[in-house]
Amino acid sequence: MSGIYHIRDFGAMAQELCTTYIQSAIDTCAASGGGTVVVSDGTYVTGTIFMKSNVHLRIEGGARLLMSETSRTFPILHASGMSARLRASVQDV
Repeated sequence: MSGIYHIRDFGAMAQELCTTYIQSAIDTCAASGGGTVVVSDGTYVTGTIFMKSNVHLRIEGGARLLMSETSRTFPILHASGMSARLRASVQDV
């Protein structure tokens, strides 16, 4: 089953940090079998989001998805040999 999930329906508001709302839309979409997560008109700020299988992210005309300038919104990922480089790059920002 394919559904359409608008991030605004999950609480996202333009010009605010929306990571949790975007991730909730992605997770709900994936749990429902997949579909499309829609970012509509406006500028949305996000930290790390994790895409899932069968989920498409559609950024519509007039919409912007911007990276947060706050490093704490990005987790340190521990993958073999990568954690030191990731930690350095996050701290350098």
